[in-house]
Amino acid sequence: MRFLSAVLAVIMGLFGLLLPWHGLLSVLLPESLSSLRLWKEALLALLGFIALGQYLAASIAQRRLQPLPWVTLLSLLLLLWGGVALLTTPIASPYAVQALRSLLLGPLVLGVITALPPRYRVPLSTFMTPLIISTVLGVVFGLWAWGDGFAVLSQWYSPTISSWVPGQTLPLYHEAWGLPRMQGGASGPVAFAHMLLIALWGLYYHPPRWPQWLRTLCGVVLLLGIGLSFTRAVWLVLALWGLWQWHVRRPLRRWQWGGILLLGALALSVLLPRAGTVHHVTAPMAVVQHFTQQATPGQYLTGRLGSIGPAARMQAMAEQGTDRAPIAENVWLDVLVQLGGVGLLLMIMLWWQTYRGLEEAAQGLLLGFVLLTNMATLFDMTPLSLSFFLALGLSYRPRTSRVAPV
Repeated sequence: MRFLSAVLAVIMGLFGLLLPWHGLLSVLLPESLSSLRLWKEALLALLGFIALGQYLAASIAQRRLQPLPWVTLLSLLLLLWGGVALLTTPIASPYAVQALRSLLLGPLVLGVITALPPRYRVPLSTFMTPLIISTVLGVVFGLWAWGDGFAVLSQWYSPTISSWVPGQTLPLYHEAWGLPRMQGGASGPVAFAHMLLIALWGLYYHPPRWPQWLRTLCGVVLLLGIGLSFTRAVWLVLALWGLWQWHVRRPLRRWQWGGILLLGALALSVLLPRAGTVHHVTAPMAVVQHFTQQATPGQYLTGRLGSIGPAARMQAMAEQGTDRAPIAENVWLDVLVQLGGVGLLLMIMLWWQTYRGLEEAAQGLLLGFVLLTNMATLFDMTPLSLSFFLALGLSYRPRTSRVAPV
């Protein structure tokens, strides 16, 4: 028991340490060591093997199948439905499989963690503390890159820093308003900013046992990284969290709320004019039009797996030499188009059951991401997807009413 708990703690610690450096590790590894890029999959396979082994051992010992949390069952149902979507999609199977991985890897990880028996559950700190350390170091690395680091990075960074779409040429660093965006060791500023947000949540609600000055310093560094990432969706959620914390301690009056909303509207009018902003509005509309023009009646239930998103861009790159393909820029629309109405319903049920099993602080994290998932297809970015669902899974505490018989 102690050995398996130690193994699980090591797995969570490695995820916390390495996920913020996923982009850097991907481009630094030579082709001879390219198999090491599958470190995430290896750790997840080990995690799944442990969870399955413990479930079977408990079922054999009790001579009956043990009950599973609804979250675990819903994640398994999503996986089964993904198999149905894979069999019915007209898209070539390699690209459809890649699309399925992007859509369901996070929910599957959530289901595996919640399936672990209570005696093997490791505390959230085993993942969150290394994540905080790693993201803080990532901001420091990003600041160095802004200085003399650019000259060094250009020598050993791949021109395709993001492995999102193989062959897709991306700049070494993204820019906003003429300034480079903070991305640390991640493959892009958006993924890094959201991981910084998760780390900041952990630092505030589940602080490590560090001196107060050190926690404060880490908080300042994380906030600096979020600010310099120029990721406005994360700014918005961070502002809403701060406003809610203020309201809990000192309830605001109606006129105060009105003034805050007015200032917020003025701030948005300044922040919105930026290249790419209109894309977040037009992209979902284009995806809806693309789907309705090509989908058969049955595909409104099963979806067209691989028809949009990174998988579609991979196929376009391979067959046409261009990365042009529709991107939903909305997680829920992405699920609807690729897994159909049934898949969307299962995903909503999974999030609802997860919400019910979380403490209030973790519920705030989930609600923040509900807002964020309506602004971008966040979980196409594997490190972010794993970071979010690992944090939820380790925060989840099933009760008797939330366990389903098998």
